[in-house]
Amino acid sequence: MAVAIAVTIGVGSGSASAWDSPPRKGETAPVAHDHEADLHDNPWDTAEFPDLDSLSRHLIRTASRLSKYRVPAALPMVTRIERTALERLACAEGAVRCNVSAIYVPERGVLIAADLQPESNLFHRSILLHELVHYLQEDAHELATAADCERWYQRELEAYALQNRFLTNIYSPDRVSYSGARPQCASPNATAPTLTHRAKEIKAPNLVD
Repeated sequence: MAVAIAVTIGVGSGSASAWDSPPRKGETAPVAHDHEADLHDNPWDTAEFPDLDSLSRHLIRTASRLSKYRVPAALPMVTRIERTALERLACAEGAVRCNVSAIYVPERGVLIAADLQPESNLFHRSILLHELVHYLQEDAHELATAADCERWYQRELEAYALQNRFLTNIYSPDRVSYSGARPQCASPNATAPTLTHRAKEIKAPNLVD
């Protein structure tokens, strides 16, 4: 069973003091102002969130803060999906499993494995941030004129770099990296990978940090 959430980002009127302590149970994360987005040790980065809605709104601003991308007017759909169904979508043809934990599909938004708990697990949270980076890249038309396979490869490298920057900022010892070969763009009509994680290993998620 999949659960989908669509989130619109608004402009709030809360004060900076709203960011001084983690969210309480049932409390929704406030919207950051420009000066708040520059915070490095933001307590919300490691706080437990009550739902994907509030977490996604915070992470899209975190991804923007860590990168060159502007905060978009709205978030993509964020959907929990059973891991077996996710692997059928993302794994290379013929592969039984490919250890995929999340993918970004422009037509469907972010799909994350149902067993991930980014609301409380910080490594899982970094996976969701990685996929939201892909949404920011697509929204900004990053490398739009590059060959498809080169655009995919460069976007993937950037998403991993920003995921690692997030993990560094929250003082996590975990690190991630792209483990596949660089795609060969031999001709303009060469078949390119999609924006999803296909047949590419991602650290197996643990439900406890």
